[in-house]
Amino acid sequence: MTPLAYLRKRNLTGDAEDFFDVDVGLGVSLRWLWNGDRYHDDRSAFEILPRVGYDAYNSDGRGWNVFLTGVVRL
Repeated sequence: MTPLAYLRKRNLTGDAEDFFDVDVGLGVSLRWLWNGDRYHDDRSAFEILPRVGYDAYNSDGRGWNVFLTGVVRL
């Protein structure tokens, strides 16, 4: 388990309206490793990243965000 801080910026354009937001927050990385042996490091991993953030700037208004990201490496 590893704590993390993040800053995310996003621009969406098109349809005659532009959307821009920046959010900051905290989260944790939970990682499970496998597929290794005595002579080799773990080659496979499964990682879950739960995060909670706040819109520091949002063209649609401010608010809290909750994200859950999963990553699988085989």
